[in-house]
Amino acid sequence: MHLWPIPFSYSYIFKYFCLFLNIKVLISPPDMRQRQEILQSHTSVMPLEDGLDLAAIATITNGYVGADLAAVTHEASYMALAEGTMVCCSSYF
Repeated sequence: MHLWPIPFSYSYIFKYFCLFLNIKVLISPPDMRQRQEILQSHTSVMPLEDGLDLAAIATITNGYVGADLAAVTHEASYMALAEGTMVCCSSYF
């Protein structure tokens, strides 16, 4: 008879160990430079307006994490499609 869950998983032991010791991991939100890089990666395949300043958007989005920035870029692309334009401009962000 087996005492461990089949298949044996180290993640099961790690989860149990963390729950037993009440360990919490704190991950800070990205700073402005990191937010700008995240925005650049999410908008790399999007047609953007000439002169769109991603640094200004990164400044406005203080406290946002990667998933929030992804949602912002997706909403901007949906707004551009809803208006029938193929270019995302600064008003959509």
